[in-house]
Amino acid sequence: MFRKDDVAIKEWSVDNVHFCAERQQQILKDIFPALKEGGILVYSTCTYNEEEDEKNVKWIVDELGADILSVPHKEEWGITESDYGYHFYPHKTKGEGFFLAVLRKVTSDSVRCNFKKVKNKLTIDKNSIKTLSNVVTSSVEFVQYGSSYYAIHKEMFDKVSFLSEKLRTLYAGIPLGSCKGKDFVPDAALAFSWELNRDNFSCIELTWQEAITFLRRENLFFNDAPKGVLLLLYNGIPLGWVKNVGNRCNNLYPQEWRIRMEADYNEYSQLIK
Repeated sequence: MFRKDDVAIKEWSVDNVHFCAERQQQILKDIFPALKEGGILVYSTCTYNEEEDEKNVKWIVDELGADILSVPHKEEWGITESDYGYHFYPHKTKGEGFFLAVLRKVTSDSVRCNFKKVKNKLTIDKNSIKTLSNVVTSSVEFVQYGSSYYAIHKEMFDKVSFLSEKLRTLYAGIPLGSCKGKDFVPDAALAFSWELNRDNFSCIELTWQEAITFLRRENLFFNDAPKGVLLLLYNGIPLGWVKNVGNRCNNLYPQEWRIRMEADYNEYSQLIK
């Protein structure tokens, strides 16, 4: 956050602004052919200056070929609209502020790849497949990267296999989790997947305060809850996982995701109305 970082404040200069704007144009020029005609580009920066925001959006329109799209929003959100996008100023909206524009590509210079089926498929052992088979609802292939398992839709599997042979792939697909002995430990991101098979897990509906406690990665305890991995929900929406070991629940929410701010229920209620 610029205003909170003394080093960033000292490094600011008009020359650096121009440098950042030019670097963004180079990135956009390199990746734009990967977007098909009619595809949507979301351009966003964490700054307010015209060079990196409006002027770069105009450059995309004029040089790369795109139309600017309007984004519906409510007046009470405090968003400031310009001819080329939307500013989220910190004195009008919550947060540190940013700029956003949405564009549709109108040129036809997309790069196409011809994928061929490959013989060396990414596979895992049968025991792991048996453990994972009820975790997701779609027809998928299971793969392993390191100690973690992922699910890839069958219609995409050959393409992923091809790319994994050509590129250094950290992971691909829907993150499922890992197997420790006979226990399945779900990945935090699995809770947010549309493909999650909720029926395979015991679910606990949380109160507002319990949800905030969980998101702060603090300890929770549920009377009469079954032992093992539990999926926690708020208003029916999955938030993440805990493992109930009887006398306590181990919070499986990632340390780096935890919230630190105070959260007021009345304020939240006003936001969602």
